Amino acid sequence: MSLKFECPHCEARLSAEPELYRKEISCPDCSKDFMVPTPEDLVGEAGKVKFLCPFCNRKLSAGPEQFGTEMPCPFTDCEKPLMVPRPEWKPVPTTRLR
Repeated sequence: MSLKFECPHCEARLSAEPELYRKEISCPDCSKDFMVPTPEDLVGEAGKVKFLCPFCNRKLSAGPEQFGTEMPCPFTDCEKPLMVPRPEWKPVPTTRLR
């Protein structure tokens, strides 16, 4: 099963198979090198999507149960309704290994 994670440089949503764990790769979006994490490296972050409120521009995050749902911005000076995005994962090509 592929692991879903974000590029530590550009936050592109990526996925990798177990044979890539702890291997250095280049991000297909920003071309910067980084080491593919393991599931243990991502404890607490797995499955979350990070996004900005389109009204107040503050950073928000949501779990899988909220993907594609409408919710109010949690900041009391905003509270406008927003749609939680669904993450779009891009597979890391196995041919880019060093």
